[in-house]
Amino acid sequence: MSNKRIYAINKSGVYCLDKETGREVWKLISNLCDYYMPVVDGKLYISTEDYIYCLDGETGREIWKFKLNSSSLLNITDRKFYVKSEEYIYCLDIDSSDNFDFG
Repeated sequence: MSNKRIYAINKSGVYCLDKETGREVWKLISNLCDYYMPVVDGKLYISTEDYIYCLDGETGREIWKFKLNSSSLLNITDRKFYVKSEEYIYCLDIDSSDNFDFG
């Protein structure tokens, strides 16, 4: 949740609601959205089976995505987050998706 928005996720998609009115602000319909969704500095980070997505929290617009095979978000710290795939653990910069892996 941000100061003005509430975010919800399920297997159908991601939803953004106005905190005060409860009205839908935007929605992203996708059958891929079913994992962890932290919000940092107004951006949503969604972990799916194949990608990590960064979305603008105000508009729902995709900022970037990073391809993985079977991902799972582990932790966010110091503007970086750690993602586990079937083969590696990646460290991604939350602003750009620049990465390095721990092979």
